[in-house]
Amino acid sequence: MKAIAVEAHDEAAVGRRTEIARQGFDKALANMRQLAKTATESQKQTIEILRRRFEDGMAAMRNQGGSA
Repeated sequence: MKAIAVEAHDEAAVGRRTEIARQGFDKALANMRQLAKTATESQKQTIEILRRRFEDGMAAMRNQGGSA
């Protein structure tokens, strides 16, 4: 317990813990940004695929209506 109490008052130990916590936070933030970017790109691709399918379907309906 004495060692823990001494370390708790040791500024170098506190500084190391603070730096480790900051690095962990920075890494987590970078990971969240990457996930958000990946999710956004995935959503854009999905919307583009749906838009193309819709347009293809509408074109097919127009072609069937015109040839009947």
